[in-house]
Amino acid sequence: MQMLDTDTLKFLLKPRQVAVSIYLSLRPEERDLRLQSAELRNAVDEVGQRLEANGVDPHLCETIISATRQHISGLDLSAHRDPCLAIFADESETRLVSLPETLPYDLALGHHFNVKPLLPLLDRNRRFWLLALSAGRARLFSVTPFEITEVDLALAHRVVDTTAPGEPAADQGGSADETQAMEAPDSLLESLSDLVRTVEDRIGGDTAPVLLAAEPRIGGHFRKTVHLPGLLEEGLVLNPHAFSLRDLQQKALEAVRPQVRSQVNDVLEQIQARLGDAASNVAVRLEEILAAADEGRVDAVIVASDEALWGRYEPGSPITAHGHRVSGDEDLLNRAAVATMRNGGRSFSLPKTQIPRNSLAAATLRF
Repeated sequence: MQMLDTDTLKFLLKPRQVAVSIYLSLRPEERDLRLQSAELRNAVDEVGQRLEANGVDPHLCETIISATRQHISGLDLSAHRDPCLAIFADESETRLVSLPETLPYDLALGHHFNVKPLLPLLDRNRRFWLLALSAGRARLFSVTPFEITEVDLALAHRVVDTTAPGEPAADQGGSADETQAMEAPDSLLESLSDLVRTVEDRIGGDTAPVLLAAEPRIGGHFRKTVHLPGLLEEGLVLNPHAFSLRDLQQKALEAVRPQVRSQVNDVLEQIQARLGDAASNVAVRLEEILAAADEGRVDAVIVASDEALWGRYEPGSPITAHGHRVSGDEDLLNRAAVATMRNGGRSFSLPKTQIPRNSLAAATLRF
């Protein structure tokens, strides 16, 4: 099982003789895994039917299907805790990719992998810091939608317990030896100040935002008494060490989402401004966008997330588009997104009604 890292993304952007993309939601909370196993097998069976219907060479079809079946047969669903699985297969390789959000079932064939469902995730694929505090323990994490990595604070950093005399101690979410004895408020302030210096040393000049996840007492004292550059106004009020890393990552992502501006909004504003000025470095005709994307001239493109334009496109030739999918077709909106990213541009998706002039796609051009 792989994550959607840089290497996997590069793999997805290369054109293929045949590219198979499957998105299948999983339900980690379910104990009976037979239904999910059956759904996986049915999806692979559907791939075989679709490849055959598209006239793919039988030997190539069997190569792809056999490799995909082998990969899913070795998948331990009981250990898979993410809500979605993506399968990408071509004539030479099959990759199973774990995704952190549920996506609708989708199966696509073409000469390019279907990355459109991933675009909202990639828009939010920006790293932030998570500072997790509870009485007795402090940890620092680097977080993206696809991974959570602990950064060594060097010291076995302890935060003093602020429980008042006579009050029950808060749940620590850790072993007993991780909880320091009660100390006076002055000791707490010194402990937090020392912690901030250590965190600043680890972060260095990194400008990524910092999310605080802390028990109420610790979090309150932290915000009142110390200053940490990049600290977000809203944080998580909980004992972060009472959760698994995967659950803590999901809670952090949900907390950060409304506080981190989506890049697509900036691109949308640029497109609208350029269209209003009748500038030449903007495009809303898909044929123009496809040509510019193949030439590396698209800086950013927004494609309709709720539409598909089935057809074919070759550089230097006009688009052949159909009202419905026929054998050999691929979603040309996905093709525009893939070509843009392959040549260093950015790709986003929005419902068609949010794209200027009700277009299927709109793009800012480098030249």
